[in-house]
Amino acid sequence: FFRVFPFWKCFCVPFRCSFEMAQRSAVLAVDGWYYWRGVQEHGDNPTGAGFDSMVQLLKSTLKVDSLPSVFFNSDPDQFLELTSRTPRDIANRDRLARFHTELKHGGTELQLFGFKEKVVMIDGSPLKARVQRGVDCAISSSIITSALQGATDIVLLAGDSDFASPVKAIKAMAGKTVWIVGFEGTVSGELKQYTQGLRNYVDLSKHSPPPPPPPPPPP
Repeated sequence: FFRVFPFWKCFCVPFRCSFEMAQRSAVLAVDGWYYWRGVQEHGDNPTGAGFDSMVQLLKSTLKVDSLPSVFFNSDPDQFLELTSRTPRDIANRDRLARFHTELKHGGTELQLFGFKEKVVMIDGSPLKARVQRGVDCAISSSIITSALQGATDIVLLAGDSDFASPVKAIKAMAGKTVWIVGFEGTVSGELKQYTQGLRNYVDLSKHSPPPPPPPPPPP
């Protein structure tokens, strides 16, 4: 009986499972402007506490002990330079700066970017606009670098289809899992196709308070 029943498996299999779980490491890259607008559109104000709660949700979903986060966003001061500096503009700048401070105090790495001019087509006519400079490239570079440096789970909080190429490249690496996090209705189908039939997709809309009801019509 002792030669037939492999007692050693009773000890080695649990040990191997624990070792494999210990080897998992996840990182979170956040398109900051996308997150900022998404939270607001779902009836809430972005705060450091709210962001920390979202990170805890993701840690629970991924079943990991830690989730280092990098938040890529616009520089509040450069944002203000693009406005007319009305009291409302200044208040928005202050809210964004306060939110960034709360993120840093919570341990989130912050990367801020300026703006560049870009010609966009509106109703068939070219129009000069100012857009964030280098954010998409920085996020793409960050998630690929994290995967190459050993992270097993890459978590991307974004909705733009421009991230489909780096996500595809990471998916092609052995032992890598990509998670897409966003707000339903704003995440491109190109990103969702890399979520294993939405198994690796987290819809923050389901975890946000509902938007406030519209004001009553005037009498």
